[in-house]
Amino acid sequence: MRDPVNGYELPPKWVEAAGDRGTGPEELDERVSSGWFFLTSQGTLLRRGFTTGTAAAAAAKAAALSLDDEVESVEVPTPSGLRVEINVEEAGDGRAAVVKDAGDHGDDATDGAELVAEARPADRVQVEAGEGIGVATRTVGKLVEGEPAVNPAPSEQIEGSVSGAGSFEISISVTDGASIAQETKNSLLGVEGGISVLGTTGFVEPWCEELRLSLESRAAGAEGAVVTTGRMGAMYSKMLLPDRPVYVFGKHVGRGLETVDGSPVVAGLPGLLLKWGAQNMLDKSERSSWAGALETGERDLLEGAFRSTVERARAIRSDAEVIILNWNGDALYDSREETWG
Repeated sequence: MRDPVNGYELPPKWVEAAGDRGTGPEELDERVSSGWFFLTSQGTLLRRGFTTGTAAAAAAKAAALSLDDEVESVEVPTPSGLRVEINVEEAGDGRAAVVKDAGDHGDDATDGAELVAEARPADRVQVEAGEGIGVATRTVGKLVEGEPAVNPAPSEQIEGSVSGAGSFEISISVTDGASIAQETKNSLLGVEGGISVLGTTGFVEPWCEELRLSLESRAAGAEGAVVTTGRMGAMYSKMLLPDRPVYVFGKHVGRGLETVDGSPVVAGLPGLLLKWGAQNMLDKSERSSWAGALETGERDLLEGAFRSTVERARAIRSDAEVIILNWNGDALYDSREETWG
């Protein structure tokens, strides 16, 4: 049995544990194949949520359809390849609202955020970001300075959802987006004034203590594993180190290092990895984000941050190495060669 969102085979012991809890093979297959449920090592099914990108896509499609019909829910594509049905809070006269649901994720700042779309007939599909969606204050990765913080995957998802209903001009906003953004990491990434529209799969992965244990169960004793901070870091790590298993531990990098075995590598993008390894240095500087320090090339500060991150990793595992990835996937720093640039 394969998880269609993450793309990995579920260990037979996990499937067996689900059966012991009363979830039969057919029910388990139906729930897992829908993408909405994540099976843990204890046989528990945790519920996935949906991203701001999926919420925006659903609101946009509902707004377009509401010009002619009553709308209570819509089916939209996700970057994972699955199509999902999303409930619509309100829709009528070209305006629709969808409330983001983070599922069984206990620490998602945008859970409950209301994404609102307004639609007008047009010659072609055009999508604009309105109030409550942040703006990039610097060019970082796939975000361009001065442009709305809407990543490429959700942008395509929104356009694909709307084009299925016809040709419309769509404006998307987030109710109280600027306030919600204060609870996110947007300022570290150089995004101000609202939240980001994100989503590499369209789903929000659940996160809780039980899930952490499941992740550790999968990664336990893995030789030469890569411990990374997020999906993008994982994608680039698989490209850079294709022969090594890769595990996403988020902010729990230390636990990841304690779990895997045999010359592990810590890899990730600067914002998250340096926050783990060297945030105390940033706090004492005039910079508000590592993105800003990288942009201006503050070599002394950055070299110190890289060394601090390596020291923290090796305090946990003396054989650990660290690779800090740039936003285009290149190695910005590699402790195996003690080079950066």
